[in-house]
Amino acid sequence: MRTKDYIEALYQTLRTGADIDVVLKQLGLVLERRGLTKLRPRILRGLSERLGRAQSAQTPKVIVARESDVARNTAGIQSALKEISTASEYELHVDPTIIGGFITTGRGKRVDRSFKSTLLRAYHRVIN
Repeated sequence: MRTKDYIEALYQTLRTGADIDVVLKQLGLVLERRGLTKLRPRILRGLSERLGRAQSAQTPKVIVARESDVARNTAGIQSALKEISTASEYELHVDPTIIGGFITTGRGKRVDRSFKSTLLRAYHRVIN
């Protein structure tokens, strides 16, 4: 088995509701039996990253140029969140490169209402 296989197997096992202490103890025994104890840190680091990705995928993100843009675009942000997921909670990220407006991402969907995207679309229409 490769490291990725161990990580995915651990992740799937933990998703079923198994006790993490028991799962990690069993992992240690399996790796010891196979002479692969040096892989343990890499597997645990990969599992941590996998769990982080799964958590962030469940929580929608809203990216704005300035924090004041949240108040200005509240209705649009709430509408975009309804398109993406049922959650009304979101992670807020500030990215001044989007100039203004907002971008909402989550569950593999993206709603882009940023000024930067609007300006780029207009520019491409003009030059094409």
